Amino acid sequence: MTPRHLLRPWRRLAALCCLLAGWTGGATAAGVLYDNGGPDGAGANNAGIAWQADDFVLGGGAVLSDLHFWTFEAAGAYRNSIAWAIAADAGGTVGALLASGQQGAVARSATGAVQAGLDGYQYGLDLNAPLALAAGRYWLVLHNGGFGQMGDPNDFYWATAAANGGPDGRESYNGGASWGANGSEHAFQLTGVVPEPSPAALLGAGLAVLLLRRRVGARRADDVGGDGGGHGDGRPAAWGRS
Repeated sequence: MTPRHLLRPWRRLAALCCLLAGWTGGATAAGVLYDNGGPDGAGANNAGIAWQADDFVLGGGAVLSDLHFWTFEAAGAYRNSIAWAIAADAGGTVGALLASGQQGAVARSATGAVQAGLDGYQYGLDLNAPLALAAGRYWLVLHNGGFGQMGDPNDFYWATAAANGGPDGRESYNGGASWGANGSEHAFQLTGVVPEPSPAALLGAGLAVLLLRRRVGARRADDVGGDGGGHGDGRPAAWGRS
């Protein structure tokens, strides 16, 4: 059995490694941060005469950079820009807006799907500025055109997705002053970057291992040698014999 005082440095090492692993030096890994699923063909909610919102959950801190979603829309309904917002969660509904913008540089492509006489499209757009978010629940808000555009043409519908156990989407007809349930999940995907440990942090963790190994080795040599008050059998004097 290893003496307790020899184990303590390794416990400190574990804590130090955890701390160093959390440090970042700008290195990132790009990828999908959240996927709410693609269109399920069951319905859609009007994002032309209302603000539509759906929740998403991040398991850790990340930087959101772009979003993708699916629609069904009538010919000419697209207003040539998309308004978006990220909102905090307020007990299962849309809370305060954390960031918002309107993006005209949008990738838009027909999917070939048709629902209720409306054509399907897939959208992709960069946020006006990347948004750093901590772990937690948030809401994505989308609207066709500017947030203040509520008139015709408005046959622009955010496609639904299969239920996933989270809160149903929300919609607002009064500029976000109040929100009601729309009874649906929606098809969207969020992409961005997740911080990675920096090379300096990893190097620091390696050096810490080497230093602590040397320290523990020195202590073990002192105990075995018997000049530190031990029993001469490798056990410290404070242990006693059994």
